[in-house]
Amino acid sequence: MAAVRLWVQADLRRRWLSWAVLGVLAGLVVGLAAAGAVGARQSSGVVDAYDARLSGFDAGVLPNDPAFDVAKQRAVADLPEVTRAAPFAIMFVNAAGNDDFWPGLVPTTKQSARLMRDVLVDGRYAADKAPHEAVVDENARDQLGFGIGSRFALTGTSDDGKRIRTYLKVVGITKSVTPTGYGWMPSPAFYEYGTNLGIPSFTNMFVGLRQGEAGIEQLEGDVARIAGRPVNIMNTADEQRAIHNSTDLESQGLWLFALAVLLGGGTLVAQALARSVTTGARDLPAWSAMGADRPTLVAGLALPGLVTALVAPVVAVFVAVVLSPRFPIGVSRRYDLHLGVNADWTVLLLGALIAFLAIAGGSTLVAIWRVRSGEARAVRPSTVGRLATLSGAPPAVAIGTRLALEPGRGRRAVPVRSALIGAIVGVLGVVACFTFRAGIDDATTRPERSGIVWDSYLAPEDGPLPAKPVAALLADSAVSSAVRARWVRSVTFGGRSIPTWATAPAKGDMQWVVLSGRAPRGPDEVALGPATMSELGLKVGDHTVGVHRTRLTVVGEVLLPESPHTGYTDGAWIPRSALATLQPNRDRRVDGYDMLLVRWRPGADVKGASAALAKQGAPPSPAELPLQVQALRQTYSLPLVLGVFLALLAVATLAHALVTTVRRRRHELAVLRALGFTRRQSRLAIAWQATLLIVIGLVVGVPLGVVFGRLVWRSLAVSFPLVYTPPFALLATVLVVPVALLVANLLAAWPSRRASRIQPAAVLRSE
Repeated sequence: MAAVRLWVQADLRRRWLSWAVLGVLAGLVVGLAAAGAVGARQSSGVVDAYDARLSGFDAGVLPNDPAFDVAKQRAVADLPEVTRAAPFAIMFVNAAGNDDFWPGLVPTTKQSARLMRDVLVDGRYAADKAPHEAVVDENARDQLGFGIGSRFALTGTSDDGKRIRTYLKVVGITKSVTPTGYGWMPSPAFYEYGTNLGIPSFTNMFVGLRQGEAGIEQLEGDVARIAGRPVNIMNTADEQRAIHNSTDLESQGLWLFALAVLLGGGTLVAQALARSVTTGARDLPAWSAMGADRPTLVAGLALPGLVTALVAPVVAVFVAVVLSPRFPIGVSRRYDLHLGVNADWTVLLLGALIAFLAIAGGSTLVAIWRVRSGEARAVRPSTVGRLATLSGAPPAVAIGTRLALEPGRGRRAVPVRSALIGAIVGVLGVVACFTFRAGIDDATTRPERSGIVWDSYLAPEDGPLPAKPVAALLADSAVSSAVRARWVRSVTFGGRSIPTWATAPAKGDMQWVVLSGRAPRGPDEVALGPATMSELGLKVGDHTVGVHRTRLTVVGEVLLPESPHTGYTDGAWIPRSALATLQPNRDRRVDGYDMLLVRWRPGADVKGASAALAKQGAPPSPAELPLQVQALRQTYSLPLVLGVFLALLAVATLAHALVTTVRRRRHELAVLRALGFTRRQSRLAIAWQATLLIVIGLVVGVPLGVVFGRLVWRSLAVSFPLVYTPPFALLATVLVVPVALLVANLLAAWPSRRASRIQPAAVLRSE
């Protein structure tokens, strides 16, 4: 033990700083990976944690009908499957002169006010008996400038045609989980106050169900019986699944980021650790001559690595905690209730333990291998290097090829394999990340990928489409095609109440996006959104039953327009001619609304046509991406960050190989100089070594990166779903070649200069 102690003390006196720096490097890698893992764990749980702070409802009963009065509301609340109910009014007033701030959900009772409360982040909730108090969400605070004590106006027209103007005072700020739009909710006293003012309204309900989502079908039947007609029932689990789809994507992306950091950075650290351990092996002959046995030799080589093993966990925990406010990202960040410093000790302690054991164990394994293997006696030349020599290539090229592909042994070993792997992984990762990013860009800039095949739409706030403006628009040469669409809140399919789109062509040919099968053409055909098809357990070619036992064939799986209560994967699509059969005795005032979907002709004067419609009181609105697809933009930076990290990893491994080559192959380079190799040839040899390494990385990495990026994007597109189009990041793929070659030669500049300044006599005399 005394001998081991003396050996370790001597090594640490010479190299303690290099061991500590290696620990810092390992800590940075583990800390960055741990930060990503912490963010991934946060992302997977933030929605559930947010929902746990709310009362939580399983369904929304949305008749949107003034005839749904207090008696019917009470009857729904008293249903055996209903555990809690919160009736709320939609009051037709304009808040703060902003159409996006209208209308708010107004609780009609004290119980509703408590059940509907969102998470409070500042101030307090509106007092039950204060009709002029309200809370607004963070979007209203951040984008409209509202704060505690602010006042905003409510304006509108009463049932008897009188102008209404009143004010609400902001007393609290609630959490906002949507990127756009503003929310406000007054006290329950405002309902009575607004009703007395004559503000038009109707009442809907949120309800909790004893069996959760499984009770939706029973609720639909019971509510239809109470209301006297089918009623749109919003399944909140559908919305939660869409949100979880986005947060799961972010979580998986962060896990992938953490894994890439561990694999890439861990490879670099492992090389440095192995090199540091084997550097001490130069003392093996002396200690062996003094009678040291194998365990003593192993301990003498491995124990200095404990400095690295002790420094790394401390640095890793520090780095992970410092980076924690940056996570989670995207949609998950909007739901997170605890943004800021986050010490997830499960991940941090596990990461610290893994770092310690990996470094200590790795040092021991390298030491055992080094003691057992001894010095290498022969080096087998590479086939490519031999061919380069035989081909008559210039000497600098032949030598550079050998330097790039022959790792050597013992003290002259160079990490060329890790440099090759680093170059391939770096190029592959960059191309794959940018290819995946091109898929996100394609989905978020090409609305047709998510079913949006129109450019604008007309949708009156109430009543049918205005005849004169619509006729003028359809006659305008700026319009290439148009579809009349009616969204119906509830049509019965297979005993279930399904929101449905009924369409008829108005001009030209505008085909909606059908994922499989075809569009419905006859009154006995229906196409379904992917989520609805899954919910009903149907597939293309199956049959279902409408009202009066009407037999319908499912002919397609289709992407649909979003509605106030359905996403682009929810609902059904039927021809307009089938609506009268499938929804008899409908009340057009409350069962839905009409839309005209318009596609403009390329190069048309869209601004002029829109201005003309606005003068007639029917301004068109631009088409918008589904909210779920918009959320993809929140992950746009993640592949970029991962790609940059992998690129830096490739740069680090290549630079390390070049510097190590010049340091460990000084003898060979000195011999070459003594045999007539010029300084210029020495520089060219190192430059060619760097160029060949990166060329191999490009040849292998670029095609694999394109394939891998497309596979990952395809899996995402199928899960969303989106129309899959193979993405190709043309600019990134083309630029990666010259950029990689330029960076490789810049990295080779300093090592090649050192190689050219080697003094053969001094090197050969010292060795």
